[in-house]
Amino acid sequence: MTSTGAVSVRTLLDNEVIRDAKVVAGDRGLERVVSRFNVMSVPHVAKLVKPDQFLLVTGYPMPRDADGIALLLRDLDAAGIAAVGVKFDQWLPSLPSLVRDTADELGMPLLVVPETTPFDDVLSKGLALVSEHGEGTKGLHARHARMLEIVLRGQGLADVVSELADVLGGAVALCDETGLLLAGSPGAAAELAALSLLDDTARLRGSPSAHTGEKWLSHPVEDGSGVLGRLLFVGDTGTPRLAFLLALAAQVAALQLARERDIVAVQRRFATTVLHALLRGGANEVEEAAGWARRFSWDLARPVSVVLARPLTGGQHLVRRAERAWTASAGRVDGTAACGAFDGELVAVLGEGDDRVLEAADELRTAITHATHAGFAVGVSRRADGPSALPQLYRQARVALDRAAALGEGGIAAIDTLGVFRLFGQLPRPELDTFVTDLLSPVLSLPEAEREDMVHTLRVFLRKHGNVAESARALHLHYNTLRYRVGKLEKLLGPFGSDPDLALDLAVALQIHSVMSGRA
Repeated sequence: MTSTGAVSVRTLLDNEVIRDAKVVAGDRGLERVVSRFNVMSVPHVAKLVKPDQFLLVTGYPMPRDADGIALLLRDLDAAGIAAVGVKFDQWLPSLPSLVRDTADELGMPLLVVPETTPFDDVLSKGLALVSEHGEGTKGLHARHARMLEIVLRGQGLADVVSELADVLGGAVALCDETGLLLAGSPGAAAELAALSLLDDTARLRGSPSAHTGEKWLSHPVEDGSGVLGRLLFVGDTGTPRLAFLLALAAQVAALQLARERDIVAVQRRFATTVLHALLRGGANEVEEAAGWARRFSWDLARPVSVVLARPLTGGQHLVRRAERAWTASAGRVDGTAACGAFDGELVAVLGEGDDRVLEAADELRTAITHATHAGFAVGVSRRADGPSALPQLYRQARVALDRAAALGEGGIAAIDTLGVFRLFGQLPRPELDTFVTDLLSPVLSLPEAEREDMVHTLRVFLRKHGNVAESARALHLHYNTLRYRVGKLEKLLGPFGSDPDLALDLAVALQIHSVMSGRA
């Protein structure tokens, strides 16, 4: 039995066409389209069915074993059946787990129809619903073509969302995977706010994966890489064709998001190249990159500071997750800031004053911590004028960042508060590594467990100015045990207990080692 219309399986259930039916498997296929109905009366029905049919069955014509029923489901799915409604009887008192697993694998909705529900009622009510509310597959795909045309014309997200609102007959909004509102038709944000769906940061309240509410409906926006966001509709959610149309609209939104994401990715890679040249290039590279920087609206012709952030754990994966929140926060703090990410670190060049830059750095750290639920260390340079100063500011921020990371508490360190650590930024990394190796290599080459104990002992002993008794108490060691360790250290490193110059060199080497080993 056929009609000129089409509705989703979910719509049939929502409108009680199959009263009290229970979905026992294949629920991810509830958006499948139904335009026809059929009743299985012969065993080899797969050769007789047509696409988009809702097939009603009893146990009598079904295979008598689980393998046979599972094979039948695969044949029906290949034939385009939308869903199967089963009424239990003496030949099929229940559904074997293999059958349910097969339906889940195929994404074919498998429903149990109550014994008291006549198939005639399902057929008549289902066809009436499809005829009354369905626009027909041709009409639906015509609307889909309208949506695709907008994407192909190269219009932006706002235009696409406005057109979708016109097609769906209500307010439409598009959020990213974190729930952040990306675009909305006129009045959509106000509609969502009125329903208490948006918080003060224009994000969906609660889980952005929520399916529906009393006056709204949503659908995931997905492509091959995963979930890109969510499309929300606010209006008459009782319209039977809405779920199917919203699913089509989500496909269009996915195309547009993927297109814009690719464009943004190219722009971001170029911006990262420019930022890298500004901060780590030679004089000629910095001068050339400064010309390109103006194209990104970065204001570098003013006193600026460099702010760096690095995850305490997680490395590059966390940096990628945090980059959007970092960029957005930097834009709120300073609309002409240069920002990006490279070498496992987040970078921002801010024009904030000395009395504000630490506060701004804390705002950035809070934003990325909230977005990733992970800890970050942050380093802040001094302020200086013009692009030519940026490489020096970057080195200062790296020193401060290394110190903050070495502390391991997700804090902020400014170069002006680091004392002797400020000197490290003036020296190239190989020179620092050589200094540490020359002084500490006999200890650093010990087995790991012993190395950690001996380095910690040396650090505490030097901080206690060579006082054995105070050092033993601080380390919770017996006096003689500490004397033994110090003696062993002096055999490895020299007589630092009696040579103040050597003790100073070792203390500085330990500080450098502490900072460098704090790198993620």
